[in-house]
Amino acid sequence: MATQPRAVEQWTRRALVGSLFAVGAVGLLGCGAPTTGSDQSSVDDGEDPLGGDPTDESTPGFEIAVGDYSATVADGWKSVDDGKGGVVVTSGANRLTVASVTIPKTALAVDEIADLARSHADGFIGRFAQPVDRSSADVKRASVAGTGKFEGAAARLMCELWIDATGFALLTTRILTAKPDSVISEQAQEMVDELSVDF
Repeated sequence: MATQPRAVEQWTRRALVGSLFAVGAVGLLGCGAPTTGSDQSSVDDGEDPLGGDPTDESTPGFEIAVGDYSATVADGWKSVDDGKGGVVVTSGANRLTVASVTIPKTALAVDEIADLARSHADGFIGRFAQPVDRSSADVKRASVAGTGKFEGAAARLMCELWIDATGFALLTTRILTAKPDSVISEQAQEMVDELSVDF
């Protein structure tokens, strides 16, 4: 009779240890449970879980600038990083690249633009025409055109270079798959005109 309480006591200890183990395992499993709908709604209600830039780069009226030269970006265009320090805005398969380039003070724009056009025409495959000298008494200026393909579509390239009296050089490169009389082509021209108005 004396052994029966000991057997009950041993079973009770085993049951207690087993119960504690089970509770711990359930607690660990609970840590991996999926988030509830209420947890998800806090992310959806305005928080950016990736911590991205809240600026909407396609908002009408934002500006691009290189040196002292700037332009208001047309509706529907957005800016992207070209990784080269230039400014790039795109609208579908249409692109405008704006950059400041280093030019020797004695150099002529017409002699420099061919190589610059090729180096700033990423993704464009085609032929380039002969550069055209558009210089005036105060400004060295040249342009070059090209025809070919960009992102698989027929495209036109227009590259223009201005060098002011201080030696600052502004280069714009348009690669357009839109038709010449399209709104997109007009918008690209307007941005280039605004950038270069003070030359």
